[in-house]
Amino acid sequence: MRPARSELPARWDQGDLVRRVAGALELAVSAIGAIEKPYAEGELIAAKVVAETAMLLFAVQPVRHLDAGIDCAAMAVTRLLVPHARSEQVLAAVCLDPGLARDHAVAHIILTRLGHPDSGMDQLLNESLSLG
Repeated sequence: MRPARSELPARWDQGDLVRRVAGALELAVSAIGAIEKPYAEGELIAAKVVAETAMLLFAVQPVRHLDAGIDCAAMAVTRLLVPHARSEQVLAAVCLDPGLARDHAVAHIILTRLGHPDSGMDQLLNESLSLG
């Protein structure tokens, strides 16, 4: 039987964890900033950066309370990510390829789960999924 979460031994020194998470978020800012326009060039690379940045935000969520800097950095990354996760290119991909609509919308889905919903995108995704 596994011990309760609070009983698990610490795997990281909290300061080290904060430093590593802050570094990952800083890298995410650079990666998102390197995408000049959503999916303008290197569409697959941009889509991968957007999806993986959303996954990073999801992984960081449980430790945001440990440091105000992490929380601020996560909010900054979220602000940068939202336009890319819900860009015209993503909307078009969701419509044109209903079979892969969830794949195209993974960043939007994660952002919604993290408390940043977009009802228009949800409606479009639901309609596309009903076709696929």
